[in-house]
Amino acid sequence: MGEAATSPAAQMAAAAAAYQQTQQQMRSIQGSVVQFDQQITQADLQIVAARQKVAGDKSREDALRQKVGEYARSAYQTEGSQLTQVLQAQSIAEVWDVLAEARVISERQRSLLDQITQLRHADEAIRDQAQSARDDLGKQRERALAQLRDLESKLSGLAAAVAAAGQVLAGAAAGKVPGNRLPQTTGADGQCTWYGEQAWLTYSDPSSPTLTGNGGDVVPNLARAMGRPIEMEPQPGSLVSWERPLMSAFGHVAYVASVDHDASGALTGYTVWEMNYVGPFQTDARHVAWTGPSSQIVFLSPPQPVDPIMKELQLYGAG
Repeated sequence: MGEAATSPAAQMAAAAAAYQQTQQQMRSIQGSVVQFDQQITQADLQIVAARQKVAGDKSREDALRQKVGEYARSAYQTEGSQLTQVLQAQSIAEVWDVLAEARVISERQRSLLDQITQLRHADEAIRDQAQSARDDLGKQRERALAQLRDLESKLSGLAAAVAAAGQVLAGAAAGKVPGNRLPQTTGADGQCTWYGEQAWLTYSDPSSPTLTGNGGDVVPNLARAMGRPIEMEPQPGSLVSWERPLMSAFGHVAYVASVDHDASGALTGYTVWEMNYVGPFQTDARHVAWTGPSSQIVFLSPPQPVDPIMKELQLYGAG
């Protein structure tokens, strides 16, 4: 029947702080994703440039190979005529000239082949480096997006908690309930269950079955005991349970004192009377803005329509 050591109000304040922190983390990661997108765009351009360079150097390579072929043919022709030239030489100097020409052709072949190899290796290195950088950026971006998905899920839960918390109304008091325990009351003194049950029995259904469970259990348990379905919207005089883990590890229960509508009749919020939202034995009135039905916030309306505020005046007067 008890509540967590930390009050729901403190937990909701922590949830609100965590919500803001999570938003900041998301903004930071979203900024990183934008940077990754820009870097990936640059990397893609570098890959395109590297491929274009490969294509350009391939043309140069083909031209060089053609030259090698020409030198090879020249060398072949030189070797065929070299003996005749040596035999016809008039001096040793002319012999060396013939041999030197053959060496130049060989060196040119080696040089051109070396250039081809160097170009190929350089192109492959540039292309591989650009692709590797692009792949690494893609992985970093995917990790950032996975973090964003996790934070979005976390933010959704925190948003539900923050929305459920509403705002304690300064200067507004919870409705009075009997100081003595009523027969159907099972909640521990000073806890949300005790006050919620006492308010339900006082203002909504004096003949109610026994109320049981922790804060998050009271409405589902009472609905089963009465053979009624739980409801997803508040009515004046309803009980409301915030199911775990909203508010606390035990959930929370309160009594709906009033319901707000706009000019068109649409539900805009509701005000609850409760105990142990701020701390044990402390009561308050808290307003909760309506953001739509939630599977974690369930209601049970009274058997007959009631106006808790008017009924409190009738029972206890203005004092």
